[in-house]
Amino acid sequence: MKKCLRGLVLALFFAAPCCFVLPEAVSASQWYGDGWYDDEWSDNEWDTWDTTDEETSDDSSWQDFYEGDTQEESMTVYYGQKGVFESPASWTDRAGVIVPITSKNFSLENSWDTILTLDEQGGYEVTGVGSATVEGRFYDASGRLLLTRTYDITAKIDMQEVTLNKTSAKSYVQKSYYYSSAQFEFRLKDPKKHLPSNVYDDELSCISSNSEMYVDAYMSDGNTIIVNVQGTGKTTVTLVINEKKFKVKLHVIAVGINKNSLLLPAGQTSQLKLSGLKEGIKWSSSKPGVVKVSRDGTVKALRNGNAVIKAKVGDISLGCAVSVVSQNRYKAICKAVSIAKTSSYSQPKRMQKGYYDCSSLTWTAYKQAGISFGNSYYAPVAADQAKWCVQKKQNIKGGLSTSNIRNMRLNAGDLMFEEGENNGRYRNIYHVEMIRGYVCYGFDEKEKPILGIAWANRPDDYYLPGGQMVCRPQ
Repeated sequence: MKKCLRGLVLALFFAAPCCFVLPEAVSASQWYGDGWYDDEWSDNEWDTWDTTDEETSDDSSWQDFYEGDTQEESMTVYYGQKGVFESPASWTDRAGVIVPITSKNFSLENSWDTILTLDEQGGYEVTGVGSATVEGRFYDASGRLLLTRTYDITAKIDMQEVTLNKTSAKSYVQKSYYYSSAQFEFRLKDPKKHLPSNVYDDELSCISSNSEMYVDAYMSDGNTIIVNVQGTGKTTVTLVINEKKFKVKLHVIAVGINKNSLLLPAGQTSQLKLSGLKEGIKWSSSKPGVVKVSRDGTVKALRNGNAVIKAKVGDISLGCAVSVVSQNRYKAICKAVSIAKTSSYSQPKRMQKGYYDCSSLTWTAYKQAGISFGNSYYAPVAADQAKWCVQKKQNIKGGLSTSNIRNMRLNAGDLMFEEGENNGRYRNIYHVEMIRGYVCYGFDEKEKPILGIAWANRPDDYYLPGGQMVCRPQ
C-alpha cells in the first residue's frame, strides 16, 4: 500500500512540475507587460469581485440607516404660545439597532415667520394665525442624518376668554341714498393679551337672522371687527371667528330730512324735521349770523347770505342749504318759479300771458322788483340782459364754478348766461337761467357739505359748473 502511494505522488510530480514551483517576484511593469493583467477580465470580473455580500443583500436597512428616516406630525398651537419642539433621543433602524441622536436642526419652510418664530434648536413662539411647516433634522455623533421630521403647524387663537366690547348697536342711514350701508365696529377683548394683526378674513364669518338685511364682516386689525349692513330694520348677527360664536343685535334706522333746499326772506322762519326719529338730533348752522336753528329744528333767517343747517344723528349727518334774500328778490324768484310751472314755453308768444321763454321769464320776474334790464316794455333777449348787467358791473368773478358753489359765493336770484356758437349777439349768449338757491346732498368724510345748484326753471344741478357767466341784478 505504501509503495502504491509513493508511486502516485512521483507520477504527479513529474506530470505537472509547474504546479509546485514557487513564482519569482514580479514587478509592476512585468505585471502589465508580461500579460499578467487581462483587460477583459478587469471590465467585468473585477467589479464583481469588488462587490461585498452586504451590498448585494436584499435587506434595505443598511441603506435606510445612512439616508435617514422620515416622519410627519400635525400640531395645533395658539397665538402667543412659546415652547420647544419635541426631539427624539434616539433612532432605531430596521434591524433594531438603537442609535443615539446627538444633534438637531430646525427650520421654517417658505420662511413663514409671520406665524412662527423659530431657532435652530426648536424653540418657537407663535406670532400669528394660519398654517406653517417646520422641518426638524436629527443626526448621530458622526454627523449622519438619521431622521427628518416634518411638523404641519396650525396656529389659532385661544378664544376661550375672549369677549366683545358690546352685544348690541344702533345706526342710521340716509333715506335718499339707496346704496347707503350702516357700519358697526366691535372690539374683541382678551384679558390675557392683544390679538394678532394678521387675522385673515377667512377666519371670520357672519350670518344675519333677517334675510332682508345683507351683512358682511371683516377684521380691520387684530381685535376690531367691522360689520357692514345693507337694508334697514332689526337683525341678530352671528359672528364666528376661530370657531367661537358671538351674537350681536343690530338696529338700522332710515332717516330723512323734510327739506334739503330752502329759500327765505330775512326775518322769516321755517321748520325742519327728520323722519324716522324725534329725539337725539343735534342741530347746527354753518353761519349762525345768517341763519340760526333751534333744538327742535326751527330755522330763522337773519340776514342775506347762504348757510347749511346740519342735523347730526348717530354717525350720519343730514343737511339743508338755506339762502336768505331781500323781500324784493324773494318775490322775483318766486315769480320765476311760478311762471315756469304754470306757463308754456314759446319764443313767438314769449310776451303773451301764459307763455314764456328764458329771457321773458327773468325779465318778468325782475320787473316787479324794479329791474327791467334797460327796457320797461319788452323783454330784452338773454344777450342784451347780460350786456346790461356787465355794464352795471354786476357779473360775479369765476361765474358758475365748482369753487363758487362749494363756498356758496353765488346767491339766489343770480342769473347764469350760457354762451354758444357765433350768433351775432353779445358774447354769443343765447340762454339765461335764474338760480333759486342751493341743494345739500349730504356731507363728505370731512363733514363738508356736498352742494348743488337749484334752478328756477330746471331740475337741480341741470347745468354743470363750467365757468359760465353769472350776474347779480340789483
